[in-house]
Amino acid sequence: MVKFRVGPDQKICRVHRNLVCCKVPYVKRLLDDDFDDGSTESKPLRLHVPCDPAVFGLFTDWLYGNLAPRQIIRKGDTDAWDSLLLYLIKCYMFAESIELPSLMDHVMLLLLSAYQHHDSVSGQADIRFVYEHGSPSSQLRKLMAYNFHWYVTRRGLYKTTFEEYDRMVHEVPGLSMDFLESLQEGVVSRRLWNGCQYHVGSCLEDECLLSSVGKGEMEKRYEVLGEDESGSE
Repeated sequence: MVKFRVGPDQKICRVHRNLVCCKVPYVKRLLDDDFDDGSTESKPLRLHVPCDPAVFGLFTDWLYGNLAPRQIIRKGDTDAWDSLLLYLIKCYMFAESIELPSLMDHVMLLLLSAYQHHDSVSGQADIRFVYEHGSPSSQLRKLMAYNFHWYVTRRGLYKTTFEEYDRMVHEVPGLSMDFLESLQEGVVSRRLWNGCQYHVGSCLEDECLLSSVGKGEMEKRYEVLGEDESGSE
């Protein structure tokens, strides 16, 4: 087993060595470096990328083949919805940091499925977070630019003023350029669900799960409960 120290509290998490070395070259390099330093003991590894236990939990689920954790969000529970999206965004950034395209595509699939089945997108806080902490070349940043476009073109639905959009464009470096590029891409409502454009790993079009999100063929990963189904007393 490989032991990892994860999060601010340095929680110990364990993963089978052969499995993680086979699927994650980043971790294999960390282990090889330890042996190169003459270490023969199995000491906990510190990941040199931002990660908390919840994010590491999705990573281990992916390692062991649990590809579709189901999340149930009650209708109108905006706090739970916001937390879910930020969690998935952090998972994507973690996968990107450890250079794991297959996990990045998996998390993108979960994120796009959540958008589609909740008929909503990431809010301004998430867009800011990605632009402040994400890579400029990230596909996640491209997705956030489309999210911003979505809000601007549906201003009446979200009760946001043009002044707020103007302030955000000036406060978030790179957003204005990405937004202008999104205008050239065509109808954003169609492109947002065209998940295949966000691929970073190898892609076989006929087997691409990301492309199927836009066609409505994905099994529901997320479910909104109506008031009559919430089970509240």
